Amino acid sequence: MGEIFVDIRQSFELNFRVLAVFGIWPPDSIRDTWKVYIYYAYSFFAVNYFFIGYLLSEIIDIIMVFGDIEKTVEASFLCITHLGQLPKVISFIARNHRIKRIIDQLNDPIFNRGIPEHAPFLENSKRIVKRDTRIFLFLSSSTVMLWAVFPMLDKTISNWTLPLKAWYPFDAMKPVTFQLIYFYQISSVLVDALSNVSKDTVASGLMALTGGQLDILRYDLAKIWPRTQIADKTSNPVTMKKISYNEIKTTEEDKQMTKDLIKCIEHHQAIISFIVEQEEVFSIGVTSQFVAGVVVICITAFQLTLVPWSLYYFSMVLYQTCMLVEIFLYCYHGNEIIVKSSMVLDAAYETSWYERGTNFRQILDIFMTRCRIPLQVNAIKIFSLSLTAFVSILRSSYSYFAVLQHMHNK
Repeated sequence: MGEIFVDIRQSFELNFRVLAVFGIWPPDSIRDTWKVYIYYAYSFFAVNYFFIGYLLSEIIDIIMVFGDIEKTVEASFLCITHLGQLPKVISFIARNHRIKRIIDQLNDPIFNRGIPEHAPFLENSKRIVKRDTRIFLFLSSSTVMLWAVFPMLDKTISNWTLPLKAWYPFDAMKPVTFQLIYFYQISSVLVDALSNVSKDTVASGLMALTGGQLDILRYDLAKIWPRTQIADKTSNPVTMKKISYNEIKTTEEDKQMTKDLIKCIEHHQAIISFIVEQEEVFSIGVTSQFVAGVVVICITAFQLTLVPWSLYYFSMVLYQTCMLVEIFLYCYHGNEIIVKSSMVLDAAYETSWYERGTNFRQILDIFMTRCRIPLQVNAIKIFSLSLTAFVSILRSSYSYFAVLQHMHNK
């Protein structure tokens, strides 16, 4: 059977298309110097107009109403989200070449050898990344659309009102001015939401692809000793079939098995380096997102207790869902890396090492010693991305929510 090459870069086609439109990611098609300068000028305008300008109006509005809990909460939930997004914007603009290099690594021979048996694992990882991106984009755009229409359809609102709170140095309620500000708010928030989702699903998507590489590693370890079967049909969408061969006794075959084991070790080392590279590039952005997420989940829950049942209420429920999904994607895929890397140790142990030569057993023993420490993605070395971290965030948010509600009831 011939080689089957799976282009991993296609996992992020939608992400980079969105980011390119909004001035955060230079398209690969732009090669001429003058076109590059034009795009950078557009990027400077887009980021300042849609993101920095709107963020400043939110910050000033919070300062103007500070002291009133209800008004401060109403003005701050989206502002804190945007503040958490700021390090990610800077990271993607300043480190776009490094991010491209990380993604290109997934097409290197160590990760993508064109082996037909590996293709289902790679395709499944790509499918997960694309699924997460599409679902998250749909949720975020639906939230913004509800914010856009609720002032016009919500019967609980009697006067003209802007969909979101922000400060402007002029009267925003004049007819023409109101319409322009209305459009500016919705367009800015939509651009910020879609670009933020695209950045988040690049980072979480790389973790999902790392999990796919760990599946491939387990499969290759299983092939070293064909009688090994390391997974059942329910644990992975790709069925790992048990292969029956005659017992391996000759010295030449033992040497070949040792070479196969060394290839698996090299693959494992490459995965470790790949995770370290992800941490160095995305760690600050992920940490800022988690810190902002704790606060935003808290104040959004508090705001839901203040507003009546209305279209705006449902838009805030959807917004809260987006925040939970955003953090959950990081934690879920980070947890999958921990679980799958732990299963690599089991796969190595099941290679019938006791029937192999001394050299094979010594190499395997060193490899298994390293595998005793599960791989994990850390956020600036403070905490690892896992389901445990997700639960801790929910608990922290609830604690702050209880304090905020107590202060309001006084």
